[in-house]
Amino acid sequence: MAKIQKSSAPSMFALAGDLFGQIRLAGLGVAATLQEKGSQLFFSLVEEGAAIEARVAGKPAPGKAQPVQRPVTGEDAAKLEEIFETRVSRTLQRLQVPTRQDLKKIMAQMDTLQKQVKTLVDKEPAKPTDG
Repeated sequence: MAKIQKSSAPSMFALAGDLFGQIRLAGLGVAATLQEKGSQLFFSLVEEGAAIEARVAGKPAPGKAQPVQRPVTGEDAAKLEEIFETRVSRTLQRLQVPTRQDLKKIMAQMDTLQKQVKTLVDKEPAKPTDG
């Protein structure tokens, strides 16, 4: 008698489970990376802030903030804000923290994948049950 061999190809349900498992693991990896590098980011930003404050005030970075000798104008505040945003952005890039745009792109890809998996699962023929 000839034996019937089972298909070695994985079912759509197994593929969908693997895909969502990988997505879940990727999310956990992002969270772990942010936790690990979060304190590094904080201390790096503190150092950057002290350097910026010193440059704006024209003095070396002190241990404590010193009062500014002249009144701060709106132009000074805008310049300081721009410098701060640039430094924060560079620090986040160095730490490879995903940007809002990166996260939106990933979410769009996940939505597309979910729709594709649902379509494939819906096409999967129903398996007969004993009973």
